[in-house]
Amino acid sequence: PARWVWLYHSPPAGTVLCHDGRREFPDHDLAGWIDEHSPDLVLCGHIHQAPWTDGGSWHARLGSTRVFNAGKQPGPVPPHITFDLEGSSAEWYGVYDVESIAL
Repeated sequence: PARWVWLYHSPPAGTVLCHDGRREFPDHDLAGWIDEHSPDLVLCGHIHQAPWTDGGSWHARLGSTRVFNAGKQPGPVPPHITFDLEGSSAEWYGVYDVESIAL
């Protein structure tokens, strides 16, 4: 396939996506599998506050793999990420924020 995308519950160790503002909840197994297999994209969740914590984010990189966590926030439309795989970009929509990155 043109892109190899994984879906996984917890964010991998070694990224800002596993910090909730008080503690970290890293998944060391996932980080090892990413290192071994190098998928293109990994979509995860579990840490609802990651995009809004000091030093947190909705995206990270482990080696050549891009990892994403849209977070969770109350509002009429939940936080989400849209991917343009042909244009190689990702756009994150929080309730009050919008950001985009090149893939």
